[in-house]
Amino acid sequence: MFLLFLLDSEKLRHRHAGAHECVPVSGSPTVDKKAEARALLSKLFPDAKSSSAGTSRARPAPSDPAKRAKLRAIELMKMKHKAISADPSLAKGSGIQAGDKIHLRVVYAALASEKVLWYRKDIVTGKAVDLAARALSVSREDGRGMRFVRGHETDGGLDLQNDITLGAQIEDGDEVQLVKED
Repeated sequence: MFLLFLLDSEKLRHRHAGAHECVPVSGSPTVDKKAEARALLSKLFPDAKSSSAGTSRARPAPSDPAKRAKLRAIELMKMKHKAISADPSLAKGSGIQAGDKIHLRVVYAALASEKVLWYRKDIVTGKAVDLAARALSVSREDGRGMRFVRGHETDGGLDLQNDITLGAQIEDGDEVQLVKED
């Protein structure tokens, strides 16, 4: 017990600056090890976020038809996992069979936004356009109509007719552009 008292008293004496003769720590330069490590890491590994900034390099499509079909099937599976219902009245457990759904990547270039949506195959394209505009929060205040363009509009994409069912005009997994009419 006496030994503990001596140890505690040594600590107390050491705490007071006049009671000991230690070399002051403030004389040595302070080294921020975290900052040095970050600087070294940024020098060795450039920041991937700043160099790619949301742009991904598209791989060229394989020339082999079998590989192209497999790649399309994989992309379709990924789309099905991300897809949400375009119609808010249809919930996930709505009872619609997978064969009765059509999955689309809908892109609205004016807002630089896109969503993966699913529809019933028998839905009329005009209603699908309205649902896509609502899902992408596109303002319709100017009164101009909207339409789907299969492919890219600048490349001479195919305009979909609003009075025909969606499943009759496109395939599952296609990309469509949502475009305001002139």
